[in-house]
Amino acid sequence: MASTLNVSLRLARQSALPLVIALGYAWWDYTSLPEATRTSAAFVKSLGVSFFLIMWFFGQWFRADKQISDSEQLSGIKTDVEKLKTVNNLIIYCLAHPDAKVTPKYGEDGSVCGLYVDMQANISGSGSLNASLSNGTNA
Repeated sequence: MASTLNVSLRLARQSALPLVIALGYAWWDYTSLPEATRTSAAFVKSLGVSFFLIMWFFGQWFRADKQISDSEQLSGIKTDVEKLKTVNNLIIYCLAHPDAKVTPKYGEDGSVCGLYVDMQANISGSGSLNASLSNGTNA
């Protein structure tokens, strides 16, 4: 859970620009009033309404930004889960077929991006079949 100080600092950062804009609008609105109606209550009223509206707009902006960010992160997580499922299936296959040899496949950046599975199977039945298969199954 986020600490109270972190939350307060974040709220202060997110409220600073809307407050400056609302103060500017409230000052413009206050100075455009006739002299007789220029009161501190009119200024506070204009500030409160404009600050609320601007904060609502900024809140919508931050919400949409977070939704897009979360969607991108979930897409990445789904891709990683699919890769893990493929690796898991390869591991299960290799455990069931002890003759299979697995070597890592490296990407351009040097990270492991897949697996090569080299299988040499001796299949016996009514006759005998010696097969050798080499493929680059991506994980």
